Amino acid sequence: MQLRSEDEREQLVRAARGDIPARYARPLWISVAPDGDEAVVVLGLNQEPYVELEEVQCRRESGRWHAMSSSNGIGVGWTPRCWIEDGPPLGLLHLGGEAPADVESVVVRWSDRDHELPVIAGYFFFGVWDVPEDFDGTGDYPRVVRYVRRDGTSQAAPPDPEAPRRWAWMREQRRR
Repeated sequence: MQLRSEDEREQLVRAARGDIPARYARPLWISVAPDGDEAVVVLGLNQEPYVELEEVQCRRESGRWHAMSSSNGIGVGWTPRCWIEDGPPLGLLHLGGEAPADVESVVVRWSDRDHELPVIAGYFFFGVWDVPEDFDGTGDYPRVVRYVRRDGTSQAAPPDPEAPRRWAWMREQRRR
């Protein structure tokens, strides 16, 4: 879902920033749930090049955005969002990371589809809302498969040998 206006976007970013002055917290990625009641904002802290990122979970209540929780950094994960009576819980599936220098976009493959994502301040962000908790029962988790450089050339991304271990660890954490 898209935010309805620039004012709504600014309200969401202000909620995510909290008491951090705007000049020290630039929004790098905003993803809003399909129903418009939840969002994730990733902030680049201090100045570019950003070495500190903060991921903030926000919720809209009574027409206003509020920060609910935050964590430092980015990475992989599945965050629960809603529970279904006769099915697995639904949540936000996300992947983010640093991109190599001179890379303009990153291609992430998930669920047999490629998603080309822009690189913003040296980072890429991928998110899909309302993904069932058991999405990775068949080993299907998002992965970077290609880099697109500024000159338009494309290069296969080397497989991340740690990705299967990280996703297995995330699955174990969800089941606890």
